[in-house]
Amino acid sequence: MPDLPPIYTSALFADRILIERDDRVMSAIRLVDIHLVNPRSVLSVTGEKIQAGSESPTALIENNLLVLFKSEAACDFTATISVWTPDGKQLIKQDYPVHVGAGVNGHAIKMEVRLAINIGGVFWFDVEINGRVVHRVPLEVRFQPATHSESQTQTPSPSADPSA
Repeated sequence: MPDLPPIYTSALFADRILIERDDRVMSAIRLVDIHLVNPRSVLSVTGEKIQAGSESPTALIENNLLVLFKSEAACDFTATISVWTPDGKQLIKQDYPVHVGAGVNGHAIKMEVRLAINIGGVFWFDVEINGRVVHRVPLEVRFQPATHSESQTQTPSPSADPSA
């Protein structure tokens, strides 16, 4: 495999990525790298809502990963994006053919992320070039505990009782 010139990468998560048709200008809207999951919005495997406290709540995480490549010289290579769970298991490994032009003529990968997960923590997205990790991007998922106000009914205070 021929030696590659230096390749510069940047990567981020965004709620939406817009690409204009005429001049290919990109806009990343609402940069998000932490997802807070409300226990009332978790889904069963069939996609139906389930009650908080279930043994295996599943959250659907939807986001977009944008990876940009630039180089001083034109080059071709294979980029691989791997997704790792907080406990070190690989969920996804996807290869992308990349052609980078010299200077500002880079290459962009837009990866739509849809993960059905049942554990919280930091998920790592590794960007590899020809088998070598060149960039890591964290995406944190936090399952929020149910609050007491969601499970208790409000009782009137003794001072509000007219017979007291």
